[in-house]
Amino acid sequence: MEIKIPSLELKEEIGRGGQSIVFRALRNGRQYAVKVFSEDPSRNKNAEKRFLREAEALGRIKHTGTPRVMEVGQV
Repeated sequence: MEIKIPSLELKEEIGRGGQSIVFRALRNGRQYAVKVFSEDPSRNKNAEKRFLREAEALGRIKHTGTPRVMEVGQV
C-alpha cells in the first residue's frame, strides 16, 4: 500500500491494527504519528464511521498521556 500525504514524509510503519496502520512521519523536522484507515470503505461503512468518531473523540481529550490530534482528513 503506497500512501502519499502532501505535507508529510512517511518514514516507516510503526503499528497495525484491525482497521488502521500507524506510520512515523516527518514535517518540518518534527516527528508525528499518522494513523491511516486501511480498510476498503466500500466493504464496511460502519468501520469508517468508527475510525472518524475515534479521531473526533481523541481530539477532545486534553491530557499529557494522550496524543494530540492535529488533522483529520482524506487523501
